[in-house]
Amino acid sequence: MNPFQVCSDKTVNMLVYVHSAPDNLHRRLAIRGTWGSSDNLKKYKVKIVFVSGMSNNFTIADKLNMENKRYGDILQANFHDTYKNLTMKAKSAITWISKYCKNVTYVLKTDDDTFVHLERLQKYIVTLETKSRPVTDLLACNYKNNYVFPFRDKNSKYYVSEKEYPWDKFPPFCQGMAYLMSSDVVHKLNKGVRNPSKNQPFVWLDDVYITGVVFNNMELKHTHFGMAFRNYADIKLIKSDESLIFFQTNEMHSLWKKLTLV
Repeated sequence: MNPFQVCSDKTVNMLVYVHSAPDNLHRRLAIRGTWGSSDNLKKYKVKIVFVSGMSNNFTIADKLNMENKRYGDILQANFHDTYKNLTMKAKSAITWISKYCKNVTYVLKTDDDTFVHLERLQKYIVTLETKSRPVTDLLACNYKNNYVFPFRDKNSKYYVSEKEYPWDKFPPFCQGMAYLMSSDVVHKLNKGVRNPSKNQPFVWLDDVYITGVVFNNMELKHTHFGMAFRNYADIKLIKSDESLIFFQTNEMHSLWKKLTLV
């Protein structure tokens, strides 16, 4: 599945790509019905693409195909969609964006359980821009410093072997809920993943690999988001604190309704 037409609109300023498993239809529908609705996206000159891999389940694969025929916003790459293939998903998205979305100014990566407050995100971008000029060399996120150590316990969900990553600690990297990039960084990352250097080990943890290993080889620095994230949807706090942009929630419609009440 290749939604190449998504970025054909030259007025689009930002592309949001959402990591999503093939069977997460309910989450994709929730996004399309709330912050990712066509009206809301148009208002802020944003387009959205859901990035997925292949499913061995015929029923799920067929439903995904029907879903894409209806919405035309699913990028499906040729790899088995599993947790251990997260980096394959990220690499596929970056390569696709570099080819088909050269006209966008900013790119946001997020997950399908994350609510994005687009109005606040745009206000944040304005604070970064000088004289309304787009920012370059930007990778903004809540990043982890270089005191994060690889999990060596084989029973851990995040296990990374010494063969895969021989060093004692990871480079600074972004946590996965969301990160914002200028388009030039996306193109540089694409070159990095397509032509890896000798000191660039492949790590299955996509955040570590893309925003840590590859990004740090580009000799650039992360921009810290600050108070942009919330792991749960506290509506009173969300309404009162405009620095909050991203919320992890399984109640998209409820949050959307509360935020849009006048």
